[in-house]
Amino acid sequence: MRIETDYGMNTNTYNIIFKSSPEDRGMQVSVGNSNLQFKPDSLNTLERTSPSFNPYFTDSEQVTYYDVFGKGIDMEYQMLPNKVKEKIIIDEKNSIPSLSSSTVSIDFTLIYSEDTDIYVEGKKWMGNEITTNKDIPFKLKTKQGIIYQDPTVFLIEAPTIEDNTGKIEPLVYRLTKEKEKIKLSLEIPYKLLNEAQYPIEIDPTVKIGGDENYFKWQNLNNCSTNTNACEDIFEEPDYIQFKTQPFCWGSAYEGVSKPLFRFNVSHLNWKTAHHATLHYYGSCVGEEYMPSGYNIQLFRVNSFTETPDCSNNADVNTSSSLVTLMYEDTCSEQGSQTLDITDIFQDALNGDEYLAFKTDIAPELPQDEQPGQNDHDYYYGINKGGTQLFIEYAINCTSSTGNCFADEFCNITYMCEGDLDYGDPCENVTADNDDEEACPHDYEECVLDEYDGIGYFCDEEDKCVHDSTIYNEGDKHCYNTTAYKQCTSGTFGNIIECDPGYVCNDPSGCQQGNPDLVAKNANIIFFRIR
Repeated sequence: MRIETDYGMNTNTYNIIFKSSPEDRGMQVSVGNSNLQFKPDSLNTLERTSPSFNPYFTDSEQVTYYDVFGKGIDMEYQMLPNKVKEKIIIDEKNSIPSLSSSTVSIDFTLIYSEDTDIYVEGKKWMGNEITTNKDIPFKLKTKQGIIYQDPTVFLIEAPTIEDNTGKIEPLVYRLTKEKEKIKLSLEIPYKLLNEAQYPIEIDPTVKIGGDENYFKWQNLNNCSTNTNACEDIFEEPDYIQFKTQPFCWGSAYEGVSKPLFRFNVSHLNWKTAHHATLHYYGSCVGEEYMPSGYNIQLFRVNSFTETPDCSNNADVNTSSSLVTLMYEDTCSEQGSQTLDITDIFQDALNGDEYLAFKTDIAPELPQDEQPGQNDHDYYYGINKGGTQLFIEYAINCTSSTGNCFADEFCNITYMCEGDLDYGDPCENVTADNDDEEACPHDYEECVLDEYDGIGYFCDEEDKCVHDSTIYNEGDKHCYNTTAYKQCTSGTFGNIIECDPGYVCNDPSGCQQGNPDLVAKNANIIFFRIR
């Protein structure tokens, strides 16, 4: 069925929209407030082929754009639980126009939300041209007072090409910035295309989340055998979940998965927490089948086990329960939840690298006891990654800079707070009235409004500030309809009157014009956009 309008689909992990019009081409995937748009631009050989769009459903979880770069070159999107698998399918060698001994590239435009940054091989990408054959993650920007369980929101997986014989070869991405456009190019050597057995598939898949260093799985019951058979069942890609499973396909295996997840707190070691709150999003399935008298709880884990522990003493490193997540017949912690964890957060700051958690059943079931009931499974899931699982915290301080990081100040409530921005009000905001410490640290200056002498604001070097607006050298701001003040050497000078017949107009100053119109302009409030 042809797509005549934009087609959207929601999963437990992400939302996706496929565009129906050529100018909006491609797909947009969203997680929370973060989004990534992946737009095919061109196929480049000796000539440039622009895309055409003929989008169709294959089924409710797959969309195909036929003949996108000419006859026999399709783009197929398959919606999986934790990724959007994209395949560029080339039917035969002569489907590629002007194939020669040059490298073929397929170009995409990337549009992504301002709350994320691109990382290439472990480093934040600064806009320079760069090539890589590795995954490209999009990570949430560091935010003062927030620790994300997994800051990776999206991850464009390392590209590959697979031919009809099953032979897989790695490819290379080239990332560039042209003016304000971010270009991602898939570079395919001529040799691979010339020698491949067609049809071939090129795979630039977008994964949701990506850093698996912060959660592990503990399969308690009999997990020393048949773990591979149950891995996909237990390790659901879109949840961190406690889950039981009565059997695996074709075996008598019975078991339970116990997820562990952690937050890196090493950068806060030996500081004093004012407060800390765990934010998470939970959901339940099959609670009515839990054994009578049992429930699922959230525990702190004193030691984050990297490998599965299958012994009867799998919980020796677990502290007391923090909260009951699911009773035998009630999902008590459904949807967005918060939990005060100030005490254990502070304990972790006293030298621990991580603060770790686990969901588990209570009372503890023996290793050899069937965790399910009536051949049914049940689980409590916690959405992982991004803005769905994080710790919000504040650190105590004693003076304007004491116990805070270089880009923070101690506010009047004696908590560390991120530095203000240029133009922000800065009067009486610090613990010891050293208000310059609250302004950006590359130029600390909290000054009296240089235009009318009302209020204090963070000033920027060699610029002027008035009512939270920063003015550049030479800018003029109307004092009334026939006069202005000019920013000169970092301060507003004296009032300058316009000549007869001239009126004031921001930011150019005196101009010939209609005084009534300029009077209206003089009343405009100028906002600073950050």
